[in-house]
Amino acid sequence: MSSTDIIMNNFILGDTDAVGEVVDLYKDDLYNLCYRLTMNRNDADDLFQQTWVKAIRHSSKFKNAGFKSWIYRICINQFKDDYRRRKLKRRYFQEEYAEMESKEYLLSVVNADCSAEAEFERQQERKSLLRQINALPDKQRVPMVLHYFQQMKYEDIARTLRIPKGTVKSRINTAKRNLRSMLEGEIYG
Repeated sequence: MSSTDIIMNNFILGDTDAVGEVVDLYKDDLYNLCYRLTMNRNDADDLFQQTWVKAIRHSSKFKNAGFKSWIYRICINQFKDDYRRRKLKRRYFQEEYAEMESKEYLLSVVNADCSAEAEFERQQERKSLLRQINALPDKQRVPMVLHYFQQMKYEDIARTLRIPKGTVKSRINTAKRNLRSMLEGEIYG
């Protein structure tokens, strides 16, 4: 039995030391997903915390079949529940995110070999793409975020979302087609 297996077994049993170790193992990946889903640091912090509270509370339901998929599924369901309940529209960019983007932009221009104009255009294209991704319906956006931003394989996404692998591929392809149409409309419209 590996040390990770022992930690996971202790987590299931509610061992507080194991809980801390499991959080340490998965915190970066989970927080990245939380941020990609909410596009807002404050909401990502809340979602991250709510996900861990639910995971710890329901740790006995974990069946050692893939912790990352299990915790991602909790996170995605929590995200959907929160926003369905509050009926909030997602915000594209918040002050903290815009401030972070400005700092990144300035640092990249100072450190880059390319011109400030080219860097500005690249940043604008990135912001436009993120806005368009955020505008996609959840059924398309969530698989796309999991695949391209979380580097999850189709099989893992299928297991996480509890849908067939073919549906994952279809939703990602539909999302890419829709993004292409939206971006072309932005350019030529």
